[in-house]
Amino acid sequence: MLMVDWRWRCPFVKDMRLRQGDLQMCVNKIGKRNFVTHDFCKYRPGVYGCNQQVSLNSAHRSQTFKTPGFDSGQRKQDKRCLYHFTVPKRARIKVTMDVFDVKKDDWFKIRRFDKWDKPQLDFHNRFKKQFISDKDFLFLEWWAGENAHSGKKGIQFTAKVLLDEEICKAEAELRGKNYIGTKKVTEDFEECLPWKDAVACKEFPFSRLRVLEMLSHNYCRNPGGSKKRPWCYVSVDGMKCRWAYCDVCNKH
Repeated sequence: MLMVDWRWRCPFVKDMRLRQGDLQMCVNKIGKRNFVTHDFCKYRPGVYGCNQQVSLNSAHRSQTFKTPGFDSGQRKQDKRCLYHFTVPKRARIKVTMDVFDVKKDDWFKIRRFDKWDKPQLDFHNRFKKQFISDKDFLFLEWWAGENAHSGKKGIQFTAKVLLDEEICKAEAELRGKNYIGTKKVTEDFEECLPWKDAVACKEFPFSRLRVLEMLSHNYCRNPGGSKKRPWCYVSVDGMKCRWAYCDVCNKH
């Protein structure tokens, strides 16, 4: 444990869990008792031994995983498990969270793009019941907190490979928010306008993910699942804009 001045942040230490807090100490001085508060940085290493390299394909379509201690009803503290999935080229991985019974200091992180991607922390109050990888890559990380008697089970999830012909239907079930295909006409066969031509539109999804990627093309998208399925703008007149849904599963 490292004692620090309150004006300083705790330094980052790779592969260590950090908990920052304050410690009150009693100091006797000439018959008087004074209390002094010190900030502290507490580091704990992860306990490994549960990493898995998982290969999913047409013969082995899905697999269910449980974090350490799940079956006993008490998740094991400090356990850090890394799950790396490999699937056929152009396939995706669909993850369904069967049970998400965690404490605030438990981490569940997702890398959906590649190994260099900054992991996304799945927060307890708004975790995703289901999600699909953006490419044929997925890396998940579970790191339990230090409280050994939390009364929490941990996580149980199922990973399933989606082959090329199944991806569109699965994405549609999730409102198409993960769709990254090249369809650029609406369901009424209207040509989609480039997203960069619609930045002045009132409903343009500025606060959503992938906006920078969207500005380079006119493909159908549904940023953040804001609408029922992928869509695009078809006319722009100043701030007056018209958009329409796309039928991204239609091959014609």
